[in-house]
Amino acid sequence: PWPYYEYGNRSNLMIGMRMGTKWYLTKKARWRPGIQVNWIRIGMHAGGPEFETRIAGPRTFSMLNLGMANIFKFDENRGLELNGIFGPMGLIDFEQPGPIFCLAGNLEVKYRKKNTAYGFDYQYGFEVPGREFGVRWHIISATIGHKF
Repeated sequence: PWPYYEYGNRSNLMIGMRMGTKWYLTKKARWRPGIQVNWIRIGMHAGGPEFETRIAGPRTFSMLNLGMANIFKFDENRGLELNGIFGPMGLIDFEQPGPIFCLAGNLEVKYRKKNTAYGFDYQYGFEVPGREFGVRWHIISATIGHKF
């Protein structure tokens, strides 16, 4: 994914990788609801206030996120996916004293053609109370993925 990333007052670009599994609960012709697990999602961010000089930005990671998967089939080779997933997320920011953990939700809309999907994701990190500074971020990404 290539999202626009917001953390505090910084804006970044991200290159990410995600691996997961989906199980569909029915074999209906037009709509197949299911469940999904993202085993791991990693994002490497670049940019910030000094975008021209800053190469290494924060790193985001999440493991074992769970959610719903839905595919609406147009025909055998094309369909539309609407998915939602939720779970823990971490942020490693080299300007902060340690990793930050919170909960995050992710909504996905994808157009699928055979095994390749093109879509948009929106991810929101929920604020964690009791820290020196608040944690909240939005990640909007255009994605390209492939099912194996």
